[in-house]
Amino acid sequence: MNILITGGSGFVGSNLSNYFIKSGHRVFAVSRSPGSTRIRHEDYTYISADTTQPGEWQNALEKVDAVVNLAGATIFKRWNASYKQLIYDSRILTTRNVVDALPQGKAVILCSTSGAGYYG
Repeated sequence: MNILITGGSGFVGSNLSNYFIKSGHRVFAVSRSPGSTRIRHEDYTYISADTTQPGEWQNALEKVDAVVNLAGATIFKRWNASYKQLIYDSRILTTRNVVDALPQGKAVILCSTSGAGYYG
């Protein structure tokens, strides 16, 4: 299966990518990060992009069977008005851009989440 992960270089995205690769899948990871934690594997493709903007990154959606949408600005910063807008845009606009680029006439699984945490 070909799987695209937005927010693919983050903690959850990196671990999920490794899991999928070990399970025999091909992963396309999309992230704004300049590649600080890229995985080196033949079944892993890193795409550097701002997913809040339409762009070339959306072409990868033509090749996938599933999308895991993890993109979103960190919530661990001071929440002033402009940062609240960034948090909102990073989630809403990314999701819109993913859905807009899904291929017509092809069933693609979409799993979208906006935060994962554990507080002991």
